[in-house]
Amino acid sequence: MANTQYANQQSAQSPQELQAQVEQTRAELADTVDQLTQKTDVKARAKDAGNRAVASGKDTANRAVATVRANPAPFGAAAAGALAAVVATAVLIAKKRQRAKQPSQRLSQALRTQARGRPKRK
Repeated sequence: MANTQYANQQSAQSPQELQAQVEQTRAELADTVDQLTQKTDVKARAKDAGNRAVASGKDTANRAVATVRANPAPFGAAAAGALAAVVATAVLIAKKRQRAKQPSQRLSQALRTQARGRPKRK
């Protein structure tokens, strides 16, 4: 009975209405195929994800720069503190290296003194 009702509805439509319905169905099917093609195109999806990540990174960097420009004092103080820490670390490393060289320098001095025949000082 449902088939008969469907057949009656189909026959009640004019050829122009049927043609319009076919065109609409084709357009919907084409859209569906396009969407499925986009979902299965891994290379394009990866490229799109990379582009979104780059855009997000640029946005974050721009916001950070704007924040620093709006209120530079805390960031300047932090930069100065970081620079001071780097300089202090460099000085400490240089002193440690200097101290590490001193015993060998003393030994070489003692060996030179002995080689000259002078008594070694205590």
